[in-house]
Amino acid sequence: MSDPHDHLLQYKHVVQSMNIPTDMLDDMMCKLFAQSLKGAALRWFYNFPPKSIDSFDELSLEFMRSYLIHIQSEKTTKDLWGVIQEPHESLHAYIKRFSKAISEISGLDDGTARETLKKGLRHKSLFKNEICMRYPPTIQDAMHRAKGFIELEEENERVERDLARTREEVTKAREEREKNFRCKRPRTARHTEHQGERTSKHDHKCPFSPPKYALGISPPELIAQLKRQDFVTWPKKLPDNPARDITKYCEFHKDHGHNTIDCRALRAEVAELLKKGHLREFLTKKGTETYGLGNGSK
Repeated sequence: MSDPHDHLLQYKHVVQSMNIPTDMLDDMMCKLFAQSLKGAALRWFYNFPPKSIDSFDELSLEFMRSYLIHIQSEKTTKDLWGVIQEPHESLHAYIKRFSKAISEISGLDDGTARETLKKGLRHKSLFKNEICMRYPPTIQDAMHRAKGFIELEEENERVERDLARTREEVTKAREEREKNFRCKRPRTARHTEHQGERTSKHDHKCPFSPPKYALGISPPELIAQLKRQDFVTWPKKLPDNPARDITKYCEFHKDHGHNTIDCRALRAEVAELLKKGHLREFLTKKGTETYGLGNGSK
């Protein structure tokens, strides 16, 4: 129905040509009006309560008023171009919103529906990539494909939730183990963690700061040099600790928990050896000045 006024004129012409008696004409025009309607207009007609309309003039007025309200609220293609997927909106929610929008537009051609769908999808989304690479022949085909991507997106979200829950459970379990470990350890053990044969000097978390030294070789080269000597005091293995970082490894302790370059026990041992005159050939210029050797070496 393009024009409600034309519809009413045409309807009146048809009914009046039926030679209905004048005293029955108004009543018959009200009763037969439903036969000229379809779709939303027909549903509108049957929403009237019984005996709520007194004349065809009143029915015509209600019809015109309702149609004008419908025209004002009717969606257009311009509105469809504005249906954009939000940054955090799921594909399921967007497709549902888009489907509702296209159902509200009269006479929407299939090509426009496909183009507005492609434009509205979030940039770099998997479904948008699919449409760009394999353009759907119809909007129905696009909607059918969307179902598969919706299932994939929802499955990925479920996996992410499961992983997050697992990580949370692992974190809680580790914290509980650490708590129990601290409670069960003897007091002396808590004060001698990471100790070597000489506790105060080889403690990785020792309370004092060993003398600074400056060697011109890397930690791996230093460990290789120490292995060739018989005067080195090697530390004992670190005590068991569930909180230990197994991604870090110390060549001096031959154990996980911290990196060689960060090992305080190694710093303490090297400082002690330098005091005794060992390893000085590996000192940098700054290191020789620290130990008062000038330009000489031993």
